Amino acid sequence: MRPLLFVLGLIVLICSCQSAGLKQLTEIEGYIQEDHKKAYQELSEIKQDSKSTKEEKALYSLLWSMALDKNYIDVKSDSLIAPAVKYYSRYGSKQHRFLAYYYAGRVFENAGEYNDALTYYMKAEQSIDKTISKEYLVRLYTAKQRLYYRQYAYDRAIEQAQKARSISKTLENPQYYLRNTLDVALMYSIKEENSKSDLILDSLGVWITDHNVLCPSTYYSSLIRSAVGNNSDTVLIDSLYSAYEKQCKNERIQEDPLISALVNKARGDYNAAISSLSSSVPDNTFKSISYYSILYLSHKALGHYKEALENFVEYQKTVEKHTMSIFNNDTRFLEERYKNELVKERNIRRTMVLIALILVLVAVIVVVVVTGVKRKQRYDEELESARSEYEFLKEVMNSPHEGPDGVQKALESRLQALRPFIRKDQWLPSPDVVRQLRKMNEANLEMFRSVGLIYAMTYPEFVAELVKYGLSSEEIGLCAMYLSDYSTKELPKTSKSGNIYLINGEIRKKLQIPANGEKLGHWLQNLFVSVYKR
Repeated sequence: MRPLLFVLGLIVLICSCQSAGLKQLTEIEGYIQEDHKKAYQELSEIKQDSKSTKEEKALYSLLWSMALDKNYIDVKSDSLIAPAVKYYSRYGSKQHRFLAYYYAGRVFENAGEYNDALTYYMKAEQSIDKTISKEYLVRLYTAKQRLYYRQYAYDRAIEQAQKARSISKTLENPQYYLRNTLDVALMYSIKEENSKSDLILDSLGVWITDHNVLCPSTYYSSLIRSAVGNNSDTVLIDSLYSAYEKQCKNERIQEDPLISALVNKARGDYNAAISSLSSSVPDNTFKSISYYSILYLSHKALGHYKEALENFVEYQKTVEKHTMSIFNNDTRFLEERYKNELVKERNIRRTMVLIALILVLVAVIVVVVVTGVKRKQRYDEELESARSEYEFLKEVMNSPHEGPDGVQKALESRLQALRPFIRKDQWLPSPDVVRQLRKMNEANLEMFRSVGLIYAMTYPEFVAELVKYGLSSEEIGLCAMYLSDYSTKELPKTSKSGNIYLINGEIRKKLQIPANGEKLGHWLQNLFVSVYKR
């Protein structure tokens, strides 16, 4: 009892001695979503050492990556998140696995390695289950939408934005739904599907009114693009632009030069439009196309044909570059390849499982067949012996032999015992049948004991004389069979357990009859006569 209590105490001690570092990290994990600044401060003070467990290193890696991301500190090396990815890809919950893959994707996205980023986002998507919060699902699909947008895969971008929009509508924070809906409208606008973009913006306007949500500047900029694209009157455009300017001041952000240029061009104030674009060319390809387009049209309207031509050439170069980027873009096919790989892996696993099941089935069949064949062989051998003995006993019963009547009864009893087993040959005998038949064949020495017992009751003096020589009950029974006029050639058929000739030899040794001396049957006859003449 004491050793058991010691082991239990040791287990409790080990469990209670969970590293202080892991315990602290678990506590931080509990509030990192609500108070990421405090989590950042706490994590920055934790020092990892070589004694830390793999689980502790993985959790620290994950939480520190989360804290940096939530505090808008971009990380461009995967060395920080790598321990979490390595550990949680094999261990831990799906929630930890999802977060590890998601933040690995964020790192590669920050580094501009979009294919690697998308790969990790897709792995995160494969790890989704009920434990993943809807907010993180929105973040994931928004991140995928950003990647497809940057790689000009606009159809894919719309698909991901729609997923994010659908989920974000159920969140308490309305800003998620607002942002995702504007993203969808922007994607349709880029694809020049203005009718779809307008429908999205109209439904968003109704939603904003119903939920009393403050409209961001991006909402008004989207409405301005839609109004200009639809050649709306300048009164509407001016109203939207005023709201846009006011909201930019409230948000304390600079106005987008492209929006100002679009509005001035729509007003017919081409000089103001050109002046609005005096800053450098935007890095974004889509914005740079709009940039050169506005400059080209504005200079052309003012009769500045040289400047118009220069901007038109730049516009064409940008469009061609954009078109070639779309044509050569490999990211749009990455998801199909990834899904195909998953399907391949799934099919391979299924095939391996099927092959394993087939091999097990074949092995079972082989074992059953081999066992059945061996059982049949044993059965045939036992049956052959039983039938041989049965035929001999029938022959003996039909021929005259001297001796007590009890001998005949013993043989009859043995014959009756054998009869059920030799009537019908079974194609596939059960183990019980084979076992019973073997026992029946092994029990044929009982017949000699029975014959010996009968002789002991009928001729006690003779049997007592044989006992003096040390003969066993089976050997006495065999001697009785000789006295009943059975020959040595007949007797082997009645015994499977031992060779009659060997038993005969043992009897001769005990009776001290030389090997080349007189026959055992004749010697026994002489002894029998001598005993009963006394």
